[in-house]
Amino acid sequence: MAMDIDKFLDETKQDKKITFRGQELTLNELSYGTVAKFSKIAKEMEDMDEMDTNRVAMGNLLRTGVVEFEEVTDEQIEKFPPLMLKELTEHILKFNGLSAEEEVGND
Repeated sequence: MAMDIDKFLDETKQDKKITFRGQELTLNELSYGTVAKFSKIAKEMEDMDEMDTNRVAMGNLLRTGVVEFEEVTDEQIEKFPPLMLKELTEHILKFNGLSAEEEVGND
């Protein structure tokens, strides 16, 4: 008997509650398709300046990666301090196994 993949995915999807700067947030487990869309969006943004590119990318990641930020606007993203955006995106990427940084010992 074939497995119902949609049911399997729905039943095994994990979210993670974190405390971020004293606030409880829920990180979404992203699908492969969602992550692939980020790559496509990145290609489309190649002609934008770096700050606009970062704002668009971080906005997309926050809206999909944090339940509580699903409806955050670009104008609201611009109010976030850069360090906060960096920390939030790192949490989302790490939870989804996409962290670009590997811990390396000092030699």
